Amino acid sequence: MTYTSSIRYLFLLTLLTLGSCSQDFLVETNPNAIATAEYYTTENDVLLALNGVYNALRDNNGIAEGSGLFSEERSDNTGRNDNQSNAGEPFQFNAFALLPSNSYLQTHWTSLYQTITRANYVLAGSENVTYAKSDTKAQYQAEAKFIRALIYFQLVRKWGDVPLVTKPLTTTDEVMANTFREKKEKVYAQIVADLTDVINSTLPDSRSAADKGRVSKVAGNALLGQVYLTMATTLDQANRAANLAQAKTFLTNAYSKRTFGLLKEIPYADVFDVSKKTTNPEAIFQIVYKQGDINYSSSIAANNQAQGETINSLKTTTGVGGNVTPDLVKDYEDGDLRKDFSIKYANASVVKDYFITKFRDVSSTAGTSGYGATIGC
Repeated sequence: MTYTSSIRYLFLLTLLTLGSCSQDFLVETNPNAIATAEYYTTENDVLLALNGVYNALRDNNGIAEGSGLFSEERSDNTGRNDNQSNAGEPFQFNAFALLPSNSYLQTHWTSLYQTITRANYVLAGSENVTYAKSDTKAQYQAEAKFIRALIYFQLVRKWGDVPLVTKPLTTTDEVMANTFREKKEKVYAQIVADLTDVINSTLPDSRSAADKGRVSKVAGNALLGQVYLTMATTLDQANRAANLAQAKTFLTNAYSKRTFGLLKEIPYADVFDVSKKTTNPEAIFQIVYKQGDINYSSSIAANNQAQGETINSLKTTTGVGGNVTPDLVKDYEDGDLRKDFSIKYANASVVKDYFITKFRDVSSTAGTSGYGATIGC
C-alpha cells in the first residue's frame, strides 16, 4: 500500500468510526445555562430558584431601595435638584412629563416582568419535584405567589391594564399570544387570588431572625389589605364598601398576629436601626441586604447623605443627598420626634437643603465604602 493510499484509508476509517458513534458526541451542554426542563429535579433546586426570585427584589430598576424615582419622587415629599443629568430623563418622573422614549421607564417595566417571570418558573417547576414534606411545596409556592402579587400590584397601579402572565412563556408564539393588555379588574383578581393562597397556606405567621426577608402570613394579610384599600378607591365604586370591609378584615388579621403589644412600645429609631433589623417585631416584610458585602450590601444610607455630613454613613459623599421638599418639612408638627430622626438640614454651599437621615449605617462593618444594611417594613 502506497503512502497516499494509506492516508486515504485512515481518513475513510476515521469517517466510518465517527459515523458509527452516537451523535451525542457532538452535543455540548453549557453547565452555566441549564435548560429549565432539566433543572427542577430536587426540592433544593426549587429553593435555589425561589432565592433567585427574592434576589430580583434587590434590583433598583424594580422595587429595591434605589427605585424611589418610580414612586416617592413622584410625590410632593422628595425629588431632585438637578434636572439636567442623564438627558433630563429622571426629572421627567417628578415633573409628570414622561416621554415614551424614557429609558428609565423601559428598564423599570422590564425589571418588574423579569421578577414575575422568575416566580412563574418556580411555580411551574415546583410541580415536577418530589418533596419530603408536602408542606414544603405549599410554602415555596406561597412565597412565589406573594412576590408575583407584589409586583403585579406595582404594575397595575402605575399602568392600569397590563399583560397578565401567570406561566412560563418559552416560545415566540406563546409570547405573542399572552402579552396583551388585560383589564385592570382581572389583574386585581389575580393579585387577590395569589394572596388568598398565601394567607391560607402553611407559612408561619411571622419569621424567625434567621429567615427575615422571607414571606409570612402577616405579610400576606397586610398586602392583601392594602390591595383591597386600593381597589376601593380605584375600581367600581359600587363595590367600595365591600372592598373597604375586606381591607379592614385583612389588615386587622395582620395586626392581630403581631408579636408585640402596642406600636408605641417600639421606639421610632428602632424601626430603622440596622443592628435590630432581624429582631425588630414591627417589620412586616423586608428586602435583605448583607452588611459589608460589595455585591449584596445596601447603599441607601450613603446615597442619601449630603456633602459635609456624617450622620448616615462613614462614607464621604460629595452630592446633595436625598432631597426633601419644603412641603414635607412643613408637615412635621412642633416637637415631632420623627422629624429630627428622619431629616436634617445640610449647610454645605452646594446643598443648603434638607436631606433624608432615617436610613443610617455608621457601623465599622459598613465602613468608609458605605456597604450598609438597611431595613424596610
